[in-house]
Amino acid sequence: MLILRLGESINSHSENSPKPTRGVEHRKALEVTGNDWLLEQPRAAAATERILQAAASLIGRRGFDDFSIHELAASVHCSPATIYRHAGGKAAICEAVVVRLSSRIVNAVDDAICDLTGHERIVVAVSVALHHLRTEHIVQQLLR
Repeated sequence: MLILRLGESINSHSENSPKPTRGVEHRKALEVTGNDWLLEQPRAAAATERILQAAASLIGRRGFDDFSIHELAASVHCSPATIYRHAGGKAAICEAVVVRLSSRIVNAVDDAICDLTGHERIVVAVSVALHHLRTEHIVQQLLR
């Protein structure tokens, strides 16, 4: 994998040919690596992550019914079109937030019971799951 830094060029140009501008180099670097030069990860994935984190925060504070795409867009400083492009509509975003929450709870339970057996495994699994369900703001909004 070839990673370019700003100011470097791809060696496809001879010494006599004009050097590409930074914009061209940056676009070529993105094509070669698939990563944003500043984020060091795919830009679309970073945008989706940022949107879903903000959505989880808004849903936790305001609830699913009062959550809006326009409010989400304002909180992440982008247009509603960007929200739809990266994360989908309100239903898809709410579903993604719940799936992420569920995954966190399942992972916490798995980590807590990995070395346990028998009744202790069941008791700890239920305790950990209940603890997470009680402390997550999103779950509190679901139960209202």
